[in-house]
Amino acid sequence: MKKFIAMLFVVCIVFSLCACGSSGGSGESLTFATGGESGTYYAFGSVLAQYVSNNTDIKITAVVGNGSQANVEDLDSGAVQLGFCQSDVMSYAYSGTNLFAESGAVDSFSVAAALYMEQVQIVTTNPDIKTVEDLKGKTVSIGALGSGVYFNAVDVLGVYGIDAEKDITPVYQSFGDSAESLKDGIHRRRRTHHRHHRPCDRQQRLPRQHRRRAHGHPARLLPLLRAQHHLR
Repeated sequence: MKKFIAMLFVVCIVFSLCACGSSGGSGESLTFATGGESGTYYAFGSVLAQYVSNNTDIKITAVVGNGSQANVEDLDSGAVQLGFCQSDVMSYAYSGTNLFAESGAVDSFSVAAALYMEQVQIVTTNPDIKTVEDLKGKTVSIGALGSGVYFNAVDVLGVYGIDAEKDITPVYQSFGDSAESLKDGIHRRRRTHHRHHRPCDRQQRLPRQHRRRAHGHPARLLPLLRAQHHLR
């Protein structure tokens, strides 16, 4: 099942008017919930907010958001007046399903625009992972809880029969933290690789007189290495 996710620019009209105490007149100030500080949504939202503020009489302040679910809830409470939300999460909110099943439907927002189509990307530095099924039993960062990334990850893994809570070790990280964890994994594998290959370096660490004796006589090298090892 191929799934395209459209990230939607959502504005809660009723609550924006109540929170601002105006009917859209000049000098209006709005708060715009975006995404995590290290992610694309925060950067993109900040550019949008600056552009509107510089070219209209409406001042928009972009703030760090805590994911699509939190953005919808903040719109509903009036804490913010604008927000990013992925279309699937917006659908859950409007219909009161999935993560909104317990808290109930939220229908106090309106869709202002669809910004761009997103592709779900799975990134690994482990050469043994070649398919989604290979993630089973692995430690996988599936996004911050309540974020659009999290729900996308759960859906994609589910299509391949992988339960995100049982079949993998889930880690709930932002984009930036996930990238750092990938880099840490590379460093750990390199350190392990070097440890496994340390015996190959022992000839270079032999005392100089032993190296002279072994030079040109490979058969002499093994007993010298053994002697060196026992001396340590």
